Amino acid sequence: MPVFEYACRACGKEFADLVTATADVSCPGCGSEEVERKISGFRKGRSEDARIDEAAERLALADDSQTGKRLAEFGQSYDEDLSSVISEMYEQDQEKR
Repeated sequence: MPVFEYACRACGKEFADLVTATADVSCPGCGSEEVERKISGFRKGRSEDARIDEAAERLALADDSQTGKRLAEFGQSYDEDLSSVISEMYEQDQEKR
């Protein structure tokens, strides 16, 4: 079964669901069935190591104004999203300076 991306017209939440093309879909946020299927882009599957390497390269090239954003992207590179943890650590470090 394919994964379809949706946007809820009631609350605005965007989500993906593994469904058949004819299945009734409801928003996981508010339960509304007023959802619109979005056009999904193709994404090449990459290993966690490849995602981390790519994010580390972008982080190394980031200037000071981009560091927080790049660290969040780095956290999203892991199979388990660590962006909030990494961003919080960065903000705490910035407060100490």
